[in-house]
Amino acid sequence: MRREHILLLLILLLGAALRLTGLTRGHAEYSPPGGEHYAAFHTFHPDEETLLRAALALHSTTDPPLTAYGVFPMLAARAALGVVGLFFSDEISFDEAAMRPVLFVIVRLLAIAFSIASLVVVWWIGKAHFKLRVGLWAALAVACAPLAIQQAHFYTVDGVFVFLSIAALACGLQALSTERRSWYLACGLYIGLATATRLNGALCGVALAVVYAMKDGPNAVLARLRRADLWLAGLVAMIVLLSLQPYLLFNSELMQHAQSSDDFAYSLQVARGQVLKPWTLFDLYTTPYLHYWTQLWPQAVGWPMTCALLVGMGYALWRRCWPHALLLLWSVFYFASIGPLHTKHVRYLLPLLPALALLASAAGEALRRRWRWPALALLAWVLGYTAAYGVAFARIYAVDDSRLQSARWLYANAPAGSRIAVENGGFSTGAFVGRAAYSKSYINSSRIFGTRGYLLCEARRQYLYSRVSGADYIWIVDANRYVQYTAAPDRYPVLSEFYARLLRGELGFTPVRRDKVDPAWGRWKFVGEGAEPSFYGFDHPGVWVLQRTEDLAADWQRWQREMELDERCADDALKALSVEWRSGARSEQWAARAAALEQRYPDMLLTALIKAGIYQQMGDKEGVESSMLNYDRGYIQTELMAQYIPWASATSLLLLDLPTLAIMALKDGVDKRAFMRPYQKVQLADSYASIARHLGSGGWDEMASEVYRLAAQVDPRAEFYNALAAQAFLRESQREALEWWLASLELDATQQPIYKLAGKTAFSMGDYAVGLALLGAAAALDPQLSNEQKRTDLNLLLSEARRLGLAKEAAELDQRISELRVQHADEGAAPKRLRDE
Repeated sequence: MRREHILLLLILLLGAALRLTGLTRGHAEYSPPGGEHYAAFHTFHPDEETLLRAALALHSTTDPPLTAYGVFPMLAARAALGVVGLFFSDEISFDEAAMRPVLFVIVRLLAIAFSIASLVVVWWIGKAHFKLRVGLWAALAVACAPLAIQQAHFYTVDGVFVFLSIAALACGLQALSTERRSWYLACGLYIGLATATRLNGALCGVALAVVYAMKDGPNAVLARLRRADLWLAGLVAMIVLLSLQPYLLFNSELMQHAQSSDDFAYSLQVARGQVLKPWTLFDLYTTPYLHYWTQLWPQAVGWPMTCALLVGMGYALWRRCWPHALLLLWSVFYFASIGPLHTKHVRYLLPLLPALALLASAAGEALRRRWRWPALALLAWVLGYTAAYGVAFARIYAVDDSRLQSARWLYANAPAGSRIAVENGGFSTGAFVGRAAYSKSYINSSRIFGTRGYLLCEARRQYLYSRVSGADYIWIVDANRYVQYTAAPDRYPVLSEFYARLLRGELGFTPVRRDKVDPAWGRWKFVGEGAEPSFYGFDHPGVWVLQRTEDLAADWQRWQREMELDERCADDALKALSVEWRSGARSEQWAARAAALEQRYPDMLLTALIKAGIYQQMGDKEGVESSMLNYDRGYIQTELMAQYIPWASATSLLLLDLPTLAIMALKDGVDKRAFMRPYQKVQLADSYASIARHLGSGGWDEMASEVYRLAAQVDPRAEFYNALAAQAFLRESQREALEWWLASLELDATQQPIYKLAGKTAFSMGDYAVGLALLGAAAALDPQLSNEQKRTDLNLLLSEARRLGLAKEAAELDQRISELRVQHADEGAAPKRLRDE
């Protein structure tokens, strides 16, 4: 074996070792106090789980389960799982707990295989088109780069895309070098596969076309474009893409769907910042393009390698030869597609790493030829630092995830029956709670996030208090919500303050435990505070456990007093406007004040509804319409949270003592239910019910009844009708109460207590026929009575029916008694048959 092959083998072994560390990570065992010992398997990368579920759900490439990613990664995973499935007697299922760890190990091994294959391709490009040293140095850099190591630990589209794109570039370089058609066809194949993974894989073809046309100089462009090689490569790429993703041609409307993060159009809106999500707040004030080089590349590979990559790009521009040009053009085109995006994740840089590592290594080789020993020393420093960082990063996977460490501590120290508040989100600890030992509740800050323009700061504070005041512990991950909201304090002052004060121990909970595993050698940490959240959220986030103290109420009251002075909140200004409006000042002044507040707080869309109410009182229909158009902007901006806008508006307006406008907001929400999805309608009705309960507890019974009616319009439910009946009964409107109870029983005929209440009410009103029917049903459904007791009660009702001369009701009761007698006889005969046998 030649020395170069030995060196390559050592690099590949090092790369494999760094990637295989922690392959089965996620297994955990717990022993809750007073509970049964159990084991579980946890996953930490939301995209990995999404892709695996999609692979298992992929039944037709014309209608894939998601379009945010291409079909090829799903097909590759499906093929790997299918091969392994031959050794299992049961059908492969993600929902089978015992099988889930096996599924994840299989696809992670596939991710490692793609990553190792990328190292081989990088080495081959360096050897074939630069120098052998260039290939070895570049392969070593990619093998040890923390970003490459991290992404190889999860099966996501990023690792698959890297291999396909660098393989396409390798074939393109070979095609340009040899001018053999077979290499052009191979290049087209890989470009098609890369595009069927992520659409910007087509940029490989664009870069190839530019270099192909310009290879022999400007004067030969037309002559080269007349040749068939490039067009055949493009044809192959198109055939491969449409074969894997025929929906692009035959069902193209799928690409326009924007209902969830699984949809391409919606994901693109989020990436561009057209739709703001909690996890994109961290990028709110970052600079396009520049942020990648000042913040993200140093996290991905370290500062020395970041500088080397820039030097490599500069060297490629200076050399201006076609091998450098193809790698550089691909890097420029790809970077141009991600650089201006609102979302800036470290993993977006992974496809650039192989090409830029080759250019940096080529620059290093040029320096070595000119200044040998200084260049070698510099090269040793760059590669040594990268390797040290990579090994430190891989050590993260050699220990339990910080969430598992935190879970073990919590299960060992939290008393049985403790109530634990957790967050929603991709890095939530919610999956670790839910056994019989503890109860779980969600903080659900996303509701505040989605209704920012409609909730007063005080309403947000009250909502958060209601979510955590009943908890004994709060268990959160810093990369999940804390760093995002504290990065946008001007837009989300309450949520930003909530998390900042919470972790300072100023909201009635004190931090009692923090778990964090950093890439470090001793005290030397490679990445400090301020890292991009997803970069450490996947595998080494900070996890906090906070325990309730006796100061909870006092701390929240102190925060309320301080928040009243916060100029970022529109509360005081809107309260002043509300007081003036209710005092009877001139309408023109109210409208002018509202318009001024809209200018001062442009994000507070609730002001538009108040202005609409003012214009309505003035009789200005045009003013009402224009104000409502402004108010409705939030329904478009936060489409997936639109169901909570009426709740937010009504809650805020009740705090402003504007109940008429609160009802107006709720009625407006009912009108918009036609544009909502079924699950949104359910949540809309639930939010109305919560307002109605609040109104009822505050003594506003009449308004509570009106809100329950609105809830029933959105989603007719027995519980809403029962609440309306109870309100009517308290008002001594027995006829109305009976009607609501009857409507409730039409929806759910198993409500024995409601039959009883309705029956007694009907009897007290003199409606004996209805009362007897209802009481008879109540007696027959009563689970606490034996058949003998039920017959006794029904016989009493039968006597009453006969006394009143109600023949039809008497016949129905007699039929019920006969049915119970037969049932009783059957139950008594069963033991006798058993004795006889």
